[in-house]
Amino acid sequence: MSWGGFYRRTCAFMWLGESGLLVVRAQEVADTTFSQDRGFYTSSFDLEISSSTESATIYYTMDGSEPTVGSGTVYAGPITISESTVIRAFATAPGMTPTNPPKHTQH
Repeated sequence: MSWGGFYRRTCAFMWLGESGLLVVRAQEVADTTFSQDRGFYTSSFDLEISSSTESATIYYTMDGSEPTVGSGTVYAGPITISESTVIRAFATAPGMTPTNPPKHTQH
């Protein structure tokens, strides 16, 4: 039994030679990161959300609901946080598996 495989930018392909089985696994988008840690703050600040996946689009919500492509807001730049807010965000990119939306509470 032999394994062969190759990697492309958006997918990893594995091939099991003798059985002819082809397994296709999409590459995952890098997790979203937030510029501020969760916690309590006494003054407002600008929160930045990012993903190290260059082609990623980030969607977020500010009401604690899970963001989706249909229900989230596309992240376009820093978000001003001035009161207690539960932000959830995820990143997606064409041909890749999206991240899971984490909760990030700012007080």
